[in-house]
Amino acid sequence: MEKCPHCGGEPTVDKALRDGYRGMEDDPDAWAFFVICKSCAGQGGWVKNESGAIRMWNMRMTDADNPKDKEEIARLREVLEKKDIQYRVKVTRLKEGLRAVELLINESSGVDGLHMNGDTATWDELRKGGRYEEWLRDFDEALEGK
Repeated sequence: MEKCPHCGGEPTVDKALRDGYRGMEDDPDAWAFFVICKSCAGQGGWVKNESGAIRMWNMRMTDADNPKDKEEIARLREVLEKKDIQYRVKVTRLKEGLRAVELLINESSGVDGLHMNGDTATWDELRKGGRYEEWLRDFDEALEGK
């Protein structure tokens, strides 16, 4: 077996019980085999037998040794890092927006004119458990992190 393409560590073959096979450990189809690096936990693909797992691992090594593949991997990692930063900035802004609206809700009594009869629609009516909770359900779930 080839060394790990990520860290040069020693790999080993392992197996795991596949989903839906609990209690059927004697069934040969119950197991998925894979190669895992003892040093960095890098993994190969999951297959039905040990020899297939080794074959997939070694094929992956051949691809990783290709300079064009290494360049492409480096380029894609850079793209992913930029996208991850953009995603984190957007998530932070969304959380800040949710907190700002929640603060506004906590500092006010409700929405004037919503019932179109001169009464104020209280936040208790519009929030979770209220008569019109469906209007702000997405907002409440976002605050809860759902």
